[in-house]
Amino acid sequence: MFTDEGVTFSAGVPTIWQGIRTALEADPSLAEGLLLNRLACGGSAPAAEMMEWYLQTYDVTFLQAWGMTEVRAAPTLWPFGSCSLPSGPLGPSVLLEPQLSGSSGPL
Repeated sequence: MFTDEGVTFSAGVPTIWQGIRTALEADPSLAEGLLLNRLACGGSAPAAEMMEWYLQTYDVTFLQAWGMTEVRAAPTLWPFGSCSLPSGPLGPSVLLEPQLSGSSGPL
């Protein structure tokens, strides 16, 4: 389906990506015409070895997603292998110290 639909980005839990890896290792022809270049993975931490396999074998970058839906509806995505925090107006203070505010100001 990935190749038939021209999928370039997909998201799922580690179990999904491990299952797809198993299928690709068993039959590499399944990847013919694969346009996929990014995967988002959440729910639990994906194995670094699996993320490296996708990168080295198919040049597919993993974006590790994490967040608590009870606290915030939008997850945080971080590319595999990135060790630095972004700089600029949306730098580390926004990522690491969220501020809550109400109609009368900060809570």
